[in-house]
Amino acid sequence: STVNILIHLADVNDNAPVFELSEYRRTVREGATTFQPQFFVGAVDADQEGRTPLTYRIVSTNSDVLTVDPQTGEVRMVMSVSSSHTSRGQYELTVRASDNGIPPLHGDVPVFVRVGVPGNQRPVFRGVPYNVTIPENTDPDSPVVTVRATDPDGPDSLVEYRIATGADNFYINNSNGVISISRAAILDPDVTEVRQYDVVVLAVDSGTPLRETAQATVTVNIADINNKPPRFSLEDNYVRHISERTPLGEKVLTVQATDPDLDAQLEYTIAGVRAVDKTGVALRDSNIYDYKHAFRINSTTGVISVNSTLDHQAAAVIILRVRAQDTKAVENVELQYSEVEVTLYIQAYNELNPRFTVGAWSPTDPTIRVAVAEEQPVGSTVLQLTAVDSPTDNTISHFTAVTPLPTGFALQSSGLVELTKVFDFENLDNKTFSFRVHAVSDDRLRKSEALVLFTIKDINDHGPQFPQQVSEASQLTERGRHLLWELRS
Repeated sequence: STVNILIHLADVNDNAPVFELSEYRRTVREGATTFQPQFFVGAVDADQEGRTPLTYRIVSTNSDVLTVDPQTGEVRMVMSVSSSHTSRGQYELTVRASDNGIPPLHGDVPVFVRVGVPGNQRPVFRGVPYNVTIPENTDPDSPVVTVRATDPDGPDSLVEYRIATGADNFYINNSNGVISISRAAILDPDVTEVRQYDVVVLAVDSGTPLRETAQATVTVNIADINNKPPRFSLEDNYVRHISERTPLGEKVLTVQATDPDLDAQLEYTIAGVRAVDKTGVALRDSNIYDYKHAFRINSTTGVISVNSTLDHQAAAVIILRVRAQDTKAVENVELQYSEVEVTLYIQAYNELNPRFTVGAWSPTDPTIRVAVAEEQPVGSTVLQLTAVDSPTDNTISHFTAVTPLPTGFALQSSGLVELTKVFDFENLDNKTFSFRVHAVSDDRLRKSEALVLFTIKDINDHGPQFPQQVSEASQLTERGRHLLWELRS
């Protein structure tokens, strides 16, 4: 006999869901809030003849802007999209499809949503704004900053970088976007007077038919480094005449140096002292009179004042070597100083000495300044010295030169100073001349000294000239009695 045996095969959950595509990609416009058309990811499961219900969820993402419907697999936006949300202008997520079998199985698929529009899009710089600070003494070829751009519709590795402005001090690696200092760069703000550079950088993609370009600005700030010595002005006059009766502590003059470094802090000291007596003989260190401590200087302000009793007989001229040192120097510290000589003439005190009555002469500042116009003829009077005798107020009539007169000047004993040559301002290298003169009392026993400074002044004695000989002239128009001509050369 026979019997029919029916065997029912029970399906076992041994197949994981498989997505229809190996990856999903879409491009959307900047600011979009929905996918047009709708965006679905879909998977199938071979178990139960493909009727196994699947559940979708996001298992990894670089942003929370996108979500997926658990039943349908539709990818949706929960807010408007922006290329600034991610470093590459692209949303990247992994969607998982899971079945409900025992044991449950799943399959994953990558999803990429690029923000842009279809076609060739310009690159997008990341990490903007670019703002860096470097020391002024940074070595050439040193890297400053790295700029990076992504291509929304092409390989980022093919983006080329260029400098549009600022290539005189910086250069860029075309491939990796590293900006470095050029070998010809001059970044010292004390020289250039520039403390900030705006370097315009371009990123060019590899698109076709036309390559797209993005632009970004890199701000490079230059930090000042204390690496320059102070300087005394060559125009300052550090010569003074001082009465030997000047009281202790009285200010004589102020020396002042300048330092281009922003954080400079100058300290003034007297680095050396020498002196001569009234006969011009240099004083030795063993001299009884302590001329080396006759003056002191304020280390902060540079004010020089009397420190001890002055004595014309012992030291007629004292010369101070004043140093300005930058105490905040960080480079070449031992060389960051400057020195200047201060010459102090110690005047013998005598109330009966003559007094000059010309200019702003005084016993403490015995200087007479005179401006002399150029092109004056020989024999022209440029100064008449006048003085009175203190005891009687009688007019002094005898003047003698202490130092030789400069070429072009002559002094008569009456105090009259005349020109012996014609001075042309434009042909003078040195436009200041000086000599020392004594006003002598009638008894020839008393005298006072003055320093006379002549400065040659320019006058308008040169008319305009055509650079070449005029070779052609033509009348342009006539206005009343005036003719206008055009001259050509």
